[in-house]
Amino acid sequence: MLISYKGFNESHDAFIKHIENELSKTKGNQLILISLVDEWGKENILSDAFYEHITKYNSPHLSYITFDFHEYCKGLQLKARLLSIKKHVFFALI
Repeated sequence: MLISYKGFNESHDAFIKHIENELSKTKGNQLILISLVDEWGKENILSDAFYEHITKYNSPHLSYITFDFHEYCKGLQLKARLLSIKKHVFFALI
């Protein structure tokens, strides 16, 4: 279970600082955030909190993609799926 000792506002300040630091490093001033967190399982609290930070930040410089890695790879060979993911992400970024 995830336990947060900081309130939303305090953690949002840290989120803004981190995102703005990362944006300053990009030439196009654009970040693509890809979440591999399980949205429906035990990691749901983390997923929801991250999404809340992104929506409150409300920037046209952020793109947010969720990817259910656990569901996608369930019952399949991990190496083959990782290669497939890499191929799709590469083409999505072009």
